[in-house]
Formats: sequence, C-alpha cells, structure tokens
Amino acid sequence: MQLVDGVIKYQLDFETADPVEPGLIKEINIWRNILHRLDLVGHYKTVYQGAGYGNISRRLNDTGEFVITASHTGEISRTNHTHYVLVTESTIEKNHLTAKGPSKPSSEALSHAAIYKALPNINYVFHVHSAAIWKHTEQLNIPATSPDIAYGTVEMAQEIMRLCQTDGLKGGGILSMGGHQDGVIAFGETATYTGTALVQALAAAELES
Repeated sequence: MQLVDGVIKYQLDFETADPVEPGLIKEINIWRNILHRLDLVGHYKTVYQGAGYGNISRRLNDTGEFVITASHTGEISRTNHTHYVLVTESTIEKNHLTAKGPSKPSSEALSHAAIYKALPNINYVFHVHSAAIWKHTEQLNIPATSPDIAYGTVEMAQEIMRLCQTDGLKGGGILSMGGHQDGVIAFGETATYTGTALVQALAAAELES
C-alpha cells in the first residue's frame, strides 16, 4: 500500500485496531500539546492546502516498536490516546512500515524509525516545524541534513541515521532537515530533555532574529 500525505510517501501495511493504552502516551501527549501551543506542531492555515505538521513519538521496547501521533492530527489543539498509532516494524531500506491503530501513522514516521534504529539509547523523537530555528540552523550550530536530499525518502532516513552517529548527537540533540523547509527534529533519552531542547532552540533562534 502506498501512503501519500502531502508530499511524503512510504510503503505501509496498516491494520485498523483499538487505540493504544492511555498510559503509553501520557507524557509525550503533554509535550505534544505544549508544542502545539507554541506553533511547533499544527497546520498551515493559508498554504499547502491546510496540511498538518509536527509529530511526536516514543520508543516502547528493543524490538523497534514505537507509538507516534497519527496522520492529520496537526489541527487538533488537544490530542489524546485515540490520536496515536503503534508502529510495529520498520525497514528503512525499503521505505516500509507496519502499523496498527485507529488511524494511519504520521507521514514522517520513517524519520522517527531511522533515529530509533541508529541510536538504541534514544527513547523520544519530536519532529516540529519552526521557521525561526530552521532559518538560523548555522548560527545555532545545529547539524543539518543535505539540502539536496528530499524528505520522505530512503535517502533522507539514511542521512538522518548518518548524522545521528556523529559525536554531537549520539546522546541526543537537535538536527535540521535541509531538504524539508522548517523541519527540525529533537531526540533524547527522556521526553523532558527532548522537549526542553526544542524550547531552548526556539528561544535562541528568536534572539538571533
């Protein structure tokens, strides 16, 4: 099955299933709603046909499973456990995911899978859109993927995995997606570290403006 969400494509085997347990997403959902209030997660109101942006995930175990916000949830101000989906398997080389839940996973789920595969110590991935952070990537010394690599591709996932192996990101941090305008990803061992890193980066970017 080919999933197309805006300009992102990946292969998806999806099974409609009950929502994930509320306890699995309690902490990341708090952060998701905070990031929504900061417009780091949301939806475009006047361009891109109102497409949503931003997605939050949490690793569940060592088998590669993770929970992630579902597709088309960016416009929801306060999400809950019914807005998440379980990704049970991912194959980066084939641009393929297997998932189950009430709705299909976010279109950036493959990028989350790439980070979890590259860094076994990382438990949380927050992908947001921030024009301020993205614009000031160089001034803030944020590592970035090549602008020649399109988002939603195997090459982007592999580029993210490559960056994750650099000394500055092995323990977590932030990277900009050079080929994905405004795209920024934070990741870390804890949700607090991951969310705080984004807020600090946003403040630093505003100071540069």
